[in-house]
Amino acid sequence: MSPSTTIMAPYKINVDMDTSLLQQLNRIDSAILNNEDERVALVHAMRAALSRIETPWESALQIVFTQPSVFAALKTCVDAGLFVQWLQQPLHGEPASASTLARLVDVDEMLLSRLLRHLAATNMLHEEAPGVYRLSRFAHSLGLPEYASMLPFLFETSLPGFSSLPAYLQSNKYANPADAKATNWHYLRGVSRFADLQSRPSEMATFQLMMTTYAANKTSWVDLYPVENEILRCAESTSSSALVVDVGGGRGHDLQRLLHLWQGLLDGNNTARIVAPTPGQLILQDRQATLVNAVGESLIRKMAHDFFQQQPVRGARVYYLHTVLHDWPDREAGVILGQIGLAMQVGYSRLLIHETVVRTDEVQDLSEWKKTTSDMQMMMVLSSAERTEQNWRELIARAGLTVVKIWNSGASAESIIEVVKDK
Repeated sequence: MSPSTTIMAPYKINVDMDTSLLQQLNRIDSAILNNEDERVALVHAMRAALSRIETPWESALQIVFTQPSVFAALKTCVDAGLFVQWLQQPLHGEPASASTLARLVDVDEMLLSRLLRHLAATNMLHEEAPGVYRLSRFAHSLGLPEYASMLPFLFETSLPGFSSLPAYLQSNKYANPADAKATNWHYLRGVSRFADLQSRPSEMATFQLMMTTYAANKTSWVDLYPVENEILRCAESTSSSALVVDVGGGRGHDLQRLLHLWQGLLDGNNTARIVAPTPGQLILQDRQATLVNAVGESLIRKMAHDFFQQQPVRGARVYYLHTVLHDWPDREAGVILGQIGLAMQVGYSRLLIHETVVRTDEVQDLSEWKKTTSDMQMMMVLSSAERTEQNWRELIARAGLTVVKIWNSGASAESIIEVVKDK
């Protein structure tokens, strides 16, 4: 240790004499915070503090016993319809006893009491009085289909996939997974996860609903990129009828957000003199099976398309890819980029890649845990990855394209990578 090294003494708390810190912690609620960035920073700090004060044994108990048992208790309650019924008549989400809830969903009272007691002990519920429970914000959300879908996804994808990942990596001699035809899911089920979902309609429905929920809780692209100046003002002078092509856009929620913003500007003062959208300017591309369930906006044209094949829409103002490329290793991602690049018009077209950019510098990233979690998920399911800025620049350059700017916003886990074609 060098003479200049300073060791900071840990902050000592005498709980018997000074309970101010504990009182402050017990009073913390999202309502007292000023903004989302402040809330995210506080969550980050509290999780870091917990990791410092837990003993190794407490951490081991959480990982090995507590978390799996909470998963099982929540899934059982979701399957029994507990949270849905709790929000409906006659309870309307009000506190209720275990006996009342057991009668509500026809579950053995002793069994349900044990499940509820554990969920309260792990802060999934609140125990108002002995045997009387109140919904937490999270438990309340499980009464909604979009959040309830995350529990089946956990058991259908995350748990089996991560359980097999260590053995898969060992069998692969610990090489970084990068082969879309030899993934962990091939190791587990003999087929890719996409092919597996096609043969399991109920799991596909769960996956699509879960992804819709996932997307709804992320920062919208219209809040990351200056769409008014760079897209909407080009609506009248666009060199083709296509203004935005959402490639692999799923059900079309990103185009729907753009359309709502567009219509909101028209309903306001419209000082920028933005013209109204016309049919054909917004194009949603995906597999036909996905488009069947797409949003029902008449101004959004639906087009079946395989993004590995030639892009049929030429010279659009914007081609948009939202979390498409992170599903694929570099070889396949390069093909997707290449097909779009061939369709782009030099000096006019933009490719907007809405993806995670993993930081590798010393700047604190409060969303890093979301990025690394997603990276592990991509590794586990698809042999793909979340990419660093250098990874993105190299991948895009190999496709003959150039990064203009990377747009970020606050604690958002995703960015917009703006790309052009120079020649």
